[in-house]
Amino acid sequence: MILILAAGTLTFLSRKQCQAWKDGVTLWSDVVAKYPGLAKAYNNRGVLLLEQKNYPAASVDFKKAIECNPKFIFAYLNLGDLYAETGKSGEAAAVLEQALKIEPANAEAYFNLGRLSSLANRQEEAIGFYSKAAEQGHFLSCYNLGMLYLKLDREEAAVRMFYRAIEIAPQDPSAYAALSAVFVRFGKSGEKRDLYQKAVKNNADYFSAYYYMGSLLLKSAKFDQAVNLFKRAVEIDPHSPEAYIGLGNAYLAAGKNKESLRALSRALAIKRDSAPKP
Repeated sequence: MILILAAGTLTFLSRKQCQAWKDGVTLWSDVVAKYPGLAKAYNNRGVLLLEQKNYPAASVDFKKAIECNPKFIFAYLNLGDLYAETGKSGEAAAVLEQALKIEPANAEAYFNLGRLSSLANRQEEAIGFYSKAAEQGHFLSCYNLGMLYLKLDREEAAVRMFYRAIEIAPQDPSAYAALSAVFVRFGKSGEKRDLYQKAVKNNADYFSAYYYMGSLLLKSAKFDQAVNLFKRAVEIDPHSPEAYIGLGNAYLAAGKNKESLRALSRALAIKRDSAPKP
């Protein structure tokens, strides 16, 4: 998430420290010119350059920020982000370890070390890093830890971490949906349905909740309700063949053959259009 790891690259909260301007790079370049010893100015310009994928210039700025202020934690985190995005996992880990020497309890550093370890398939090491951040109430670490436990078939540990994630961020739908996925293995349909309903309530556009809840209702022979949920999933992601397949199966179970054929044909068309061209 994409283990649903919240998108495909490492994310640091320090990126949010930099406000958005029409031309932020120019603004911070002006600040750098006026205050050449200000670490924050280099860091913030580096953040914007990183967002633009200008990795060499961003790297120079983050390193300059550290030179100006060796204890400026955000520059270390952002430099680690840059190294991770450019495939330099060893350098990323090293700079994150430096960050922990400055702030031994920094949750973001532990989280991203966990990410690096997980991507390298060092799962027990990842568990250790995620656990350090989870102890501090870091939502994404709890969520990723739960997903990792689920991958390792450690259901009870996964349940514990997803419940912890829900305690930290009760309005985030992802932990509800993930927890319900754990209950699939326990066969607790009622609990799954309740969790999916909470996920839908907390985010009206949460595709996974509608899709999986529709699948659950289809298995429970509640065909009309399943149709409505799959329709909503299709509205959210009209390019998902899985959603159309679910809708087609729900229509078929409800005896609506024409509608079923239309939905399944659409699923086939999407798969055909997305197939690699010879």
